[in-house]
Amino acid sequence: MSTRASPILLLSLLTASACGEHLPVSPFEHLRPVCHQTYEFSNYGCAVISGQVVGARGQPLRSVDIFTIGTGGNYDTPYTLTDAAGEFSLQIHRYDPPGVDSGSAWVRATVFLAGTPTHVDSVFVRFRLAPVGQIPDTARAVVTLDVP
Repeated sequence: MSTRASPILLLSLLTASACGEHLPVSPFEHLRPVCHQTYEFSNYGCAVISGQVVGARGQPLRSVDIFTIGTGGNYDTPYTLTDAAGEFSLQIHRYDPPGVDSGSAWVRATVFLAGTPTHVDSVFVRFRLAPVGQIPDTARAVVTLDVP
């Protein structure tokens, strides 16, 4: 019996070890509340903005469109809808190399009726950026819309 390694086995081991740092530790790794490397445009970190959208009487508003604007060209523009309690959460990714540890954005909330925006407002939010692999702080935003 030969103790010499097969070239295919050797190549497979080298490839696996070279790529190993990019593989998740577990199939549930993406559920951890850390800034994940998305491998799109080499993101360098993230921030989380969560909050609630309420109406004129303080009632939670569901299915309101939420997205960020005004972050500049160095961040993505996440989009989500509010849940039944009017709550939302967005994770913003930074695509510039590290240099600053904070940023800002407008969180815009829009209610649509038959495809037409009927109520729109936004709030200014400052957030702290966390590097990839670390848990980001969460900035909180509450948007009040003039919905009776």
